Amino acid sequence: MTSLSVFAYRLAAIAAVAALASLSLTACSSGPGNPILRVIAGDATVTDPSGAVVALDKSGAVQAGNLIATSGDDALVELLWPDGSFTRLGADTSFELTGDGARGTLITGRLWNRVSEQGSGSYRIDTDSGQLVAKGTTFVVTCAAECSAAVVEGTVTAKDGTQLTGPASAQFGDGFQGSVPLPWDAVFGDPWAVSNADLDEAAGFASAAASYQDASPTLASLTGGFSGTRTVVSADCAGYCVQYPVIGDVADRHYQFDIDCSGGIPCTGQIVTDVANESGEVHSETVPLSYDGDAFAWELSQTIGYCSSAGTSYGKSENLVTWRFQATEAAVVDDVYLVTSMEGTGGSSFHIVESASLDGCAQFEREATAKSTFAVTRD
Repeated sequence: MTSLSVFAYRLAAIAAVAALASLSLTACSSGPGNPILRVIAGDATVTDPSGAVVALDKSGAVQAGNLIATSGDDALVELLWPDGSFTRLGADTSFELTGDGARGTLITGRLWNRVSEQGSGSYRIDTDSGQLVAKGTTFVVTCAAECSAAVVEGTVTAKDGTQLTGPASAQFGDGFQGSVPLPWDAVFGDPWAVSNADLDEAAGFASAAASYQDASPTLASLTGGFSGTRTVVSADCAGYCVQYPVIGDVADRHYQFDIDCSGGIPCTGQIVTDVANESGEVHSETVPLSYDGDAFAWELSQTIGYCSSAGTSYGKSENLVTWRFQATEAAVVDDVYLVTSMEGTGGSSFHIVESASLDGCAQFEREATAKSTFAVTRD
């Protein structure tokens, strides 16, 4: 968001708050009051309890009993409440203002909720399956066949008193049904979430990066290149062990990570990984990458001939190499919470699958295993 658009947004917010202040004088003291609606992108239709369309020209006051329905793939419709909190509707979302102590009921779609710490009372969102209460919190509610919550920061309480503290996500009914960590990319890999975070910051809330800067480094964004060293910590070899690494051997390694967490955990992607062949020569391979919310893992299995003559390979050997890395440090770089360093472990096992029929190849057979540690930093 440009500085000019930020300034314009803040002016609009100030004007809206002033309007809300006058409206709140007549609002019920036990409820959240009536919000100001503003269509930022896409379209919105507002109807009253009789089904009649409420005439609004992209903005205006709405009240209990109004049903707001958005349309357009890029829809973003904002509700600014008298206490300074925001509820924003995404695409194909239906949200009814109920006026019964809740901000409203999410029927279908998704809501971005930025709850003001200065707000009075609680901030409650109802759904057909449950309700969530929060204060001083940023969270997303999504309802389709089931409802789920993604808490970016703060804590949200379900109807049965169970709580979800961010960054984390979970399905819910009367209570939360388990939870999983919420990586940075699971939230801000979505342009809709980025737009909401930008709007929050323009309204005077902390930036998206600030909401994650105290989170575990394992939740930071990984994609990018990392370089460092591999150190062999154990090695057992029987047979032809020339060129096989020994304990204490240190070698440079490079990795290029590309992972997609937009669908939540587990995340999937690919990695261009350095790996040594049976002769100890290092080359690069592209293999699948996974993330379970704690560590990044990948493996490479190669079945190759272990003996050659006149350009022809004989016999079969299998070399399985595995890696498991965990982020140890992260930092905010250009408004993104990034992994900056990782440590990991790896293992390799080499064994003969099929002996070569060519005379003289038996001398090249071996059975071997090795374990290594890794330390890498972002390029």
